[in-house]
Amino acid sequence: MPKPVQPIPIKFIYEEGSFGAWSKLELVNGTFYETPQFEKVARRRREPSLEKWISFRYLLDYLNAWKWKPSYSNQSIFDGTQWSLEIEYGDAKISCSGSNSYPALLDADYQEHGERSLDWALFQTSLFWLSRERSR
Repeated sequence: MPKPVQPIPIKFIYEEGSFGAWSKLELVNGTFYETPQFEKVARRRREPSLEKWISFRYLLDYLNAWKWKPSYSNQSIFDGTQWSLEIEYGDAKISCSGSNSYPALLDADYQEHGERSLDWALFQTSLFWLSRERSR
């Protein structure tokens, strides 16, 4: 499998929350920092290996994340989860946000009851895998 043009993003910020309580995951100089809900200080998480970055980039390609819309919203739900995502590589960029609605190219039920799509579940699982702290 050939390596992607640029496996490590230039910019990476993911935020999620509700009712003013947000968490943030940000890449700073190759290392992930997480600011959990209700906290102001970011915690150092992990510096992913090149192999993990390559796999993550392949997942973004598989999910066709470069074609995600700028905004996803489910107007029938008044509370719930809001999120925003910015990932930038030299050759591609994702900039989108949502409120109880998620990108879904693999399945089209992302609007139904505010449930997360298969695409979004795979993306969030990959974030955990990419950024989690090392096992001790």
